Amino acid sequence: IQGTDLKKLPMSLYMPLKCPDVFKPICGLDGITYSSECILCKENMEREYPVLVRAAGSCKS
Repeated sequence: IQGTDLKKLPMSLYMPLKCPDVFKPICGLDGITYSSECILCKENMEREYPVLVRAAGSCKS
């Protein structure tokens, strides 16, 4: 995109990501359970600071 700083645009505008319909939960370091690692990755594209994986499976409350 000419004349635009790509770092200021949401990554999803120029790198679309479609996650498969697979339920394989991942617990993020933020304490939230994501339905898959792909979903966590996709959400991280929109964040300023990414959430890392704490463990495979659902987060324990």
